[in-house]
Amino acid sequence: MALDVTGKRQLRTRAALVARARHLTAREGLTGFTIQELCDQVGVSRRTFFNYFPTKESAVLGVENGLDSALVDDFLAARAVHPEERRPLVDDLVEVAIGHFEAMGPTASDLADFVGSMQREPKLIAAMIDSGRSEQERFIARLAQSQGDADLLPIRVAIVTFEALVRLSIDTYLHGADVVPFADILRERVQAARELFAPLPTKRLVPSP
Repeated sequence: MALDVTGKRQLRTRAALVARARHLTAREGLTGFTIQELCDQVGVSRRTFFNYFPTKESAVLGVENGLDSALVDDFLAARAVHPEERRPLVDDLVEVAIGHFEAMGPTASDLADFVGSMQREPKLIAAMIDSGRSEQERFIARLAQSQGDADLLPIRVAIVTFEALVRLSIDTYLHGADVVPFADILRERVQAARELFAPLPTKRLVPSP
């Protein structure tokens, strides 16, 4: 599920637009800059901007025009096989998350700008929650469809749990004292979750003598 050169370039462009939009919003507020000024600072055209985002607000939130990225499409294609041929869902999710993170390359300053933009424009918080929930539900529905699953509950539990592990891993990566690759941090936390949710061994009852 690795991205090709074009896919990586598109993710880097998207990441640059998001990072700069958040930086400008944290410093100036949403009304303090125009889309053209944002594009000029990133070095892209307005047309390129609208290929990724419909508004300045969506750029700050990081909401794309849909979920049809190369990573997601490859992920769904890998799941659309006979159940016995599929890898565990979490293994494929880990690959997608690592590929996305490495292509985006967030830094501690990016996180600070995100927090600053939310503080400067509190109305974006509700929009962020709503858009995140909508994107999540679309992803769950597409995943269920690709796998031919009618029951969404197991998929929803898996996705919500995995997203929490990704957020925890990103926080550790950005604030950790040790220089540990994000991939290693995420895999470690996924393994901890596996052990936590693993079935407990059944104790055999030994009859009294």
